[in-house]
Amino acid sequence: MNDCERRTYRERYPHVAPELSFGSKPTVSSDVYSYGYMYCMTMKIMKDILGDQRKLLLELGKKFSHFKPQKRPSISDAVTEIASFIN
Repeated sequence: MNDCERRTYRERYPHVAPELSFGSKPTVSSDVYSYGYMYCMTMKIMKDILGDQRKLLLELGKKFSHFKPQKRPSISDAVTEIASFIN
């Protein structure tokens, strides 16, 4: 995929991890990215309901959907961080 095609792909499928547009195989980290993207979109929609925790929850979603796979948390770390807001 050339740069133009990659850009078009990323615009059409923003929930797909960026490394997949470079031909990388899907991994747990790419799943975390997709989850983080959808999580952020949900948090943005729920802004009126979430109140003060919204900013913290959005930061968490941004961490999940970091552009670099090695900077994303593992699934178990992600679940632990989300659970800390519930308890």
